[in-house]
Amino acid sequence: MKQCFRQNTHGIQMASIKKRRSPDDEVLYIPVKGREIYETLLKIKESLELMQYLPQHTIENYRQQQQHLLQKQLLTACFRNELMDPRADLLKDKDSFPKYSTFSHLPMYP
Repeated sequence: MKQCFRQNTHGIQMASIKKRRSPDDEVLYIPVKGREIYETLLKIKESLELMQYLPQHTIENYRQQQQHLLQKQLLTACFRNELMDPRADLLKDKDSFPKYSTFSHLPMYP
């Protein structure tokens, strides 16, 4: 005759016993070729792990500063391009070219 064995949990909730890992607790592995790529990914991983200890407003301020710097760099680059080639604006607007060449007395091809 089989004897039923029943284990008593003595007040321990079943939820804590059957607790599954949340997606953030999972440890995943990615095979990587090359030391340089591995080190770059490691730096990204460490940065993301450190980010969880920062207050949200600090992260938002940092992102705003980075966005501001990026916009400033783009404006500076555009301004430099216009200084390097002042005729670039003329190429955008074809109506700004003179209708008749002031060099009409010169041959078209050398």
